[in-house]
Amino acid sequence: MEKLLGPKNFPYFSDAISQVLWARYFNFQVGCAIVALLHVLSERLYLGKSPEKLWLGLLTALFTIALLGAAWVQPKLKELNTARYAANIRPEDRLWHIANRAGPTRFVSANKFRS
Repeated sequence: MEKLLGPKNFPYFSDAISQVLWARYFNFQVGCAIVALLHVLSERLYLGKSPEKLWLGLLTALFTIALLGAAWVQPKLKELNTARYAANIRPEDRLWHIANRAGPTRFVSANKFRS
């Protein structure tokens, strides 16, 4: 991969490719969790079988983790990757942006102070 992209482009594009794969992984994981929940629900409706509490709890926990990954972790990874490779940021600031997330403005919009 490094030979294909070249040493100059490898760091950015390898992380961008990784982001695409992670996004697909998280979406696949959520899809599998939905299929599993539908399977348990259909078993309950058609066969009258109640799922065991342990398995239902485990399935719910895994579904919650998958949703957290897709809704929180993946966008955060994308934001950090963008901050890491932004062209208009100094290297010192890059490390700070990666480690510290900007807080929301409270009452005044950020555009008011720009000139």
